[in-house]
Amino acid sequence: MSFARIRHPEWVERTVGALAYARDIRPAGLLFGHVVRAPYAHARLVSLDVAAARAAPGVAAVLTAADLPDRNYRDYYTNDRPALAGDRAVWFGQEVAVIAAETPEQAAAAAALVRARWEPLPVADTVAQALAPGAPAIYPDRAPGNIATAADRRFGDPEAAAAAARHVHRATYGCGPQHHACMETHSALAQWDAAAGVLNLWTPTQAPRNVAAEVAHMLGLAPEAVRVHRVGVGGDFGARVRASDVEVPAAHLARITGRPVAIRLSRADEFAFAKRQHETTVEIASRYDDAGSIRFREAQVTVDNGAFVQGGSNQMNYCSILLGSQYRLGGARIAGRSVFTNRRPGGAFRGAGGPQATFAIESQMDEIAAALGRDPIDLRLQNLNRAGETTITGWEIGSCAAADCLAEVRRRLDWDARRAAGPGQGDTLRGIGVALAMHVSGAVVSPATAHAAVTVEIGANGGIVVSTGAADPGTGEYAVVVQLVAHALGVAPERVELRAMDTATTPYDPGAGSSRATMITGTAVADAAGALADRLRDGAAALLGGDPAAVVLEGGQARSGTRAVPLGEVAASAGGSIAVTLDRVADTPVVPMTHTDSGYGNLSPAYAFAAHGVEVEVDRLTGAVRVLRVVAVHDAGTVINPAGAEGQVTGGVVMGLGAALGEQLLWHEGRPHVTGFVDYAMPRADGVPPIEVAFVGGPSPRGPHGAKSISEIALMPTAAAVANAVAHATGARLRDLPLTPDRVLSALAHPGAPAPAALWRRPGRWRAEAVRRAYPRGLFALLHARG
Repeated sequence: MSFARIRHPEWVERTVGALAYARDIRPAGLLFGHVVRAPYAHARLVSLDVAAARAAPGVAAVLTAADLPDRNYRDYYTNDRPALAGDRAVWFGQEVAVIAAETPEQAAAAAALVRARWEPLPVADTVAQALAPGAPAIYPDRAPGNIATAADRRFGDPEAAAAAARHVHRATYGCGPQHHACMETHSALAQWDAAAGVLNLWTPTQAPRNVAAEVAHMLGLAPEAVRVHRVGVGGDFGARVRASDVEVPAAHLARITGRPVAIRLSRADEFAFAKRQHETTVEIASRYDDAGSIRFREAQVTVDNGAFVQGGSNQMNYCSILLGSQYRLGGARIAGRSVFTNRRPGGAFRGAGGPQATFAIESQMDEIAAALGRDPIDLRLQNLNRAGETTITGWEIGSCAAADCLAEVRRRLDWDARRAAGPGQGDTLRGIGVALAMHVSGAVVSPATAHAAVTVEIGANGGIVVSTGAADPGTGEYAVVVQLVAHALGVAPERVELRAMDTATTPYDPGAGSSRATMITGTAVADAAGALADRLRDGAAALLGGDPAAVVLEGGQARSGTRAVPLGEVAASAGGSIAVTLDRVADTPVVPMTHTDSGYGNLSPAYAFAAHGVEVEVDRLTGAVRVLRVVAVHDAGTVINPAGAEGQVTGGVVMGLGAALGEQLLWHEGRPHVTGFVDYAMPRADGVPPIEVAFVGGPSPRGPHGAKSISEIALMPTAAAVANAVAHATGARLRDLPLTPDRVLSALAHPGAPAPAALWRRPGRWRAEAVRRAYPRGLFALLHARG
């Protein structure tokens, strides 16, 4: 079955700038919020005086922890995050007070009048510091060793598997923290309707029900008393899967003042204070036999939470389970820990531990291939999971075209000839590399994530409306929804009106996290639309005569033989309209995924696979890596919207290139050093190489029309493929991301290769050319790479 390429339903609005985002909504009487933040990474708040701020011109309210209910956010597994700091701040920039005023300028001026006395406390800035003997405990009462959560898992038969292997490869792989880099910064507009007892909220999110529930909890309201309205969402990548730090203060201020309140982070605030990806280290030992079969894997996953858990434990959990899932193993022992540090908290990020596990696994697969004198693709093919198998972690693989993904990369890169040719000679070396990835298609890890509800209705005029609580943060979910309805009813997608996201007027949706959009919501949409199509066929058969099974829905009509009737007329004959509401529950049992669980179970209805191949050029003199070409081949089952799918893969590859080559966040004693895009080395449009996207494999036994996930797995193999290509080009293995020029030079250990500082000591033209080649984005990129 094939689907056509269509434009996103909001394509025109987004293109012409007509789509309303949270910042575009300006109700009468709007107040502007400003956050007062802690100036220390760790300090006791001795006193806080806000009297002068309250009396400042234009100020309507000042909020401190003393004004809030004594409760924390319900974040994942530990409820450790308050809305505002109380007697202590545990990260630089933690929210201490919030001011609402008539103008942003008045709010900022009042913030400068807040007087706080602090007693600095010892800082654990890094995981190494936090785990060192005698390290200051951030939470002495519940985490004296700064370990927030820990897991110790056994899969398969570890003893027998280890005994069957003759060789072992041990290494440690590190993935630095990335910034979500959403085009729209975090913002929230809250308005309290006292007469109705409802808090109205406009905020970008991929999971409106999550945000409504969290805000309701923090305000002591019933979940239905918080209404999240539909707005445009300017990107997500996990940053908005739960409430950020602005919705709850804005909501409290709105209730206190009786007026709408908006809190909007600047770009500098976003980089310094918004959630980030968690820095992760994977120590991994793989045992294998003479033939190259990987028998046993042992690993330790360490994740930097920052000051609150907020997703760090979730990243550790998924990373540790994927380490035992991606290839056919006999056994595994995987330990994990999430660690408290005095850095700003991390949060959910695209892939949720998958990119980190993939970087470790796929880098080590190349290293093992080199040790055995084997081709890296052949070694992967030998160890693949196959359709119909169950991994030692309990993942039931219904469809798997991983071998086809690898074969297509091999063909498109002319792999065999290019690998045999070697990297070449001179100061510019070329190499090719490959990496494989496996990912869930809608993780079902709680009752709330296991189902979605949808309503599809057709009226007497032939108008078709689909109602879903889903948000579209850039996943293309809205296009998939209308396409599935249009396909079932035999109409053009433009005929389908979409009502979405509003928690008061649309059915329940779990949100797009863990690649659930197409698998969970899409399945509900397809089933509801299919049920409506059946009712239309029944109604048309009653009008036209004949068997309902012989009725064809096409072009807005129901046809039976040579006779036809408009779909609106069929709906009119049924009383004016026909509507189907369906709450579709996934047929995969819920498998909890917390640090206290075994980790064993079938997490997802289906699993997606991808292989990315890259060609790189490495400058031996400067250590600069340039990606010349990317081939991204995906097994996504049936592709519902090819245009959207290709866009997702392209975007994921670019994000993976950023992780591979430049993106990193830097701190010193808990203080952030990256303040904006000017000193954050993410790929720019003019630096993105050609990306070839291809899809292989057939439909999945589960999922709407056989579809599987795309959005998260599109990121996962890229960084490992780049590292493997660099190793092919140079013979140097780099195990820490990003592969900045200074790290490449260090790995090359070439006597004539200058260190980054030495570039500035070389004279004249050579110096300018070397710097330009190594750091094409200039001084900021050079300083960023050097840390």
